[in-house]
Amino acid sequence: MVYSDLQVDFSNFLRTYALWICLAIILIILVTLFFLLVLPRIKQKKKKTASITDAVDWIDSLGGSSNIISSSSSRSRLTLEVKDATLVDQNKLKMLGVSSIIFMSKKIILVIDNGADEIKEKIEKYI
Repeated sequence: MVYSDLQVDFSNFLRTYALWICLAIILIILVTLFFLLVLPRIKQKKKKTASITDAVDWIDSLGGSSNIISSSSSRSRLTLEVKDATLVDQNKLKMLGVSSIIFMSKKIILVIDNGADEIKEKIEKYI
């Protein structure tokens, strides 16, 4: 008897709120698809890749070729030794695709998304 009462109550609940339940499920599916498909594409368009920029822009933002002493790279990090760290233009580096900049006296570490090796080769050609 208790089971049949629960079954009737549940059936009445589904009849009353079926439209709202369907709308909630559709909304959850749409939000999930947005986060999985659309949002990554928007982020890719906004993010400027570092590999397509010119070496001259990198050298200018680092204070010129006379300011760069040495460079090394490893995957997403470009390590540079400079004569004067105050000549480095942080805003220009951010516009070139650097996600973070770490200053250590005369050594600068630039965190770049998987393009540090290419940028190092471009910079070394002009030094």
